[in-house]
Parts: sequence; structure tokens; C-alpha cells
Amino acid sequence: MTHFRTTAREELPALIEFLKRLSSGPESATLLPEHLIWKYYEPRADWEGSRSYVLEEDGRIVAHLATMPSRLRLGSRTVTCTHFIDWVADPGAPLAGSVLLRKITRMFDVTFCIGGSLDNRRLLPKFGFQPSGRPAAIYARPIRPFRQVLDHQTKDWRLPLRLARNLAFSVTPLATPGSWKAVTVLPRDVSAKLWDAPGSGGAMHERSAAKCEYFLHSKHPEYEFFLLEQDGRPSGGLLLAFPPGQGRIVDIWLSDPSLEAFVHALVAAQRACMKREGVHEVMFRASTPMLREAAQRSGLRFMKEDAIMTYPAKEIGEECIEAPLIADDAAYLYSPQSRYLT
Repeated sequence: MTHFRTTAREELPALIEFLKRLSSGPESATLLPEHLIWKYYEPRADWEGSRSYVLEEDGRIVAHLATMPSRLRLGSRTVTCTHFIDWVADPGAPLAGSVLLRKITRMFDVTFCIGGSLDNRRLLPKFGFQPSGRPAAIYARPIRPFRQVLDHQTKDWRLPLRLARNLAFSVTPLATPGSWKAVTVLPRDVSAKLWDAPGSGGAMHERSAAKCEYFLHSKHPEYEFFLLEQDGRPSGGLLLAFPPGQGRIVDIWLSDPSLEAFVHALVAAQRACMKREGVHEVMFRASTPMLREAAQRSGLRFMKEDAIMTYPAKEIGEECIEAPLIADDAAYLYSPQSRYLT
């Protein structure tokens, strides 16, 4: 007999044991109790109750999946959406993961996945997920290459070559920020008009002060919110995450978006990362043509692409999706050891 339900905070020790048994690699480092409490159970203004779901057989957990709920603006309409995370299933119950994913997709208008494990990417098309719009491109820039090399996760014969390459790139001048700067503020102090910014040219996730406040409650990694100002005028918002060694530009938006404005704003964001002690690399993700070009022109280096898989595909079609790091767990993937891209 199978049973689908949410988990409660007091069940976390047993859930961690289940996840540890089926997780491996850098992802297993995110199984810190305080991190999972924040991911699954921390109150959110846009969601009631737990965001962690399990499928049980005879009282035993056989599959787990958690949701990252949001709302997506598609032209004149808004739909509910989620990115699913921490999807694992017991090998002894081969259909459990599939059943659990199906149940979650019925709860939202759109379910999507960016990147993910090789197994996930192979499985998703079988569930009806299809690539939507342009892929999400990852960009990075080394900013303190000598310090970066000391705690780089890969120490082999290529390390001197990596240092030389990163040193050459780090001294390449950034574009100018013009009259733009990033000022630390609380999301609740930002004008309501700023949260309704038009985006960068694609379907976009709704932004709100409450959503940003939720991320500021995270401890692994820590977050900081900034108001982007042009000539002293409030002109955009910026959310940064700081896992060991990195500064992640997890979300950035402007009240009057243009290519030139985004170039200046991304430079201001990189400079905000440089001011943070212990940040040796900047990371950013962009999927719309405007943001991808702005990233290159601001001084960031293209690293790789990840397909944006959506279900049902007909809801999105070929429309581009704005996919900042905050749209999925790439914003807060955490490892006690630095994990650099460059």
C-alpha cells in the first residue's frame, strides 16, 4: 500500500538518513539539518506548510522530492510553477520516484528542471519534459586567483595552468559600471513598483520582498540583498549568495531594462562580490538573449549551458524563460569546501 504525504520537521532525522543512503558526491554535503529545515519547512509567504514530499510503502519511505514553488508570468497571464529538488528513490522500489514526480506535476501548472544529474536528464523526456526556449548559460570570473588556487577542489598537474589562465583573465578590465552602484538594503524597504519590473525579455518568475526575505534567512549559504542605483535613483534589485569561495549573482532585475543598463548593473554586482572577504570567483546564469550578451560584455566568461526542461511543454512552448540562479537550487547548492568553476 503506497501513501503520498508531506514530511514534518520532527521527521527530519529519519529523512536525512534516507537521503544520505541514496545521495553521493557534493550534493550530500547539503544534508545539514539547519539547511534542510530552511529548504523544506521555513515559512514562506507564497506557500503553506511543508515543501518536502515522500512516497511510502507499508510505512517505509521509498521516494522523496521537494518543491521550490513560484509563479511564472507568461505574457498577460500568470501560472503556478515549481522546480523540483532532492528527488531520490529507493532502488528496491523502481517506480516510486516516477509516481512521486507525477503527483507533484499535478499540483502545479508548470514544472521545470534546469540541469540536474545525468540520470535525471535521461529520464525527464520519458515523463513528457521538453527543452523550452534557450538553454541557461553559466558564466564566471576569477577575482582572486592566488587565493582561489589554495583551496581549489581539484589539485593536480593542471593547477599551475589553471592559475596562469585565471590570473590572465582576472586582470582583464571589467566594463565600466557607469553611474551604477549596489547599496545594501532590506527587501521590505524597496518600493513596491520595483518588484513589478518587466524583466529581460522572457517568461519571468514573480519577485517579491517576502521571497527575498526568505532567502536572507539561509545560513548555508548566506545571502545579501542590494538596491541597484543609477545616479542615486532606485533602478533595480540584486540578490547575492556567498557559499565558500564564491559570490553568486542569484537574481538581478531592472525597472527600465536595456542591454547597456544590464552591463552596468552586472559590473556593479561583480564589484559588490569583490568587496566581500573570502570571495575568489563570481558566478552568474542567464537564459535570455539580452542577459547573455550583457554577461559577456560585463567581463564574465561563458562556462557551460544547461537545458531548461518544462512540463507540460505546451504551457511554455518556444518562449524564452528568464532563469536566474534563484529559480532553482543552483542558488544555494552548498559544500563546506569551495567548488569553483574556473
